[in-house]
Amino acid sequence: AELYSRIDVAWTWETIVVHHDNGVETRYSHAAKRLVGLGERVTENNVLGLVGDTGMAMGPHLHLEVKQFGRTVNPMPYLLNSAIKRIVTRQHTPSR
Repeated sequence: AELYSRIDVAWTWETIVVHHDNGVETRYSHAAKRLVGLGERVTENNVLGLVGDTGMAMGPHLHLEVKQFGRTVNPMPYLLNSAIKRIVTRQHTPSR
């Protein structure tokens, strides 16, 4: 996935935006620090940034937004799919 990050001038929070190959865009806001650079390619195992309280946040948290073809969509199916993948992977990983 291609990644770019920017500061949203209207709210001044730190936002990391990841463009996925399937028309999906994920945005992670209020980062205290970005750990990836502009145009860097990332995988699902990359740590993108550190949770923060930038902008008008009242405390440290992550603002997650998922867009599909430019429209904001419910992030739960993506979160659940990711969690299920991790559970299945753990169950099928040989013990050492």
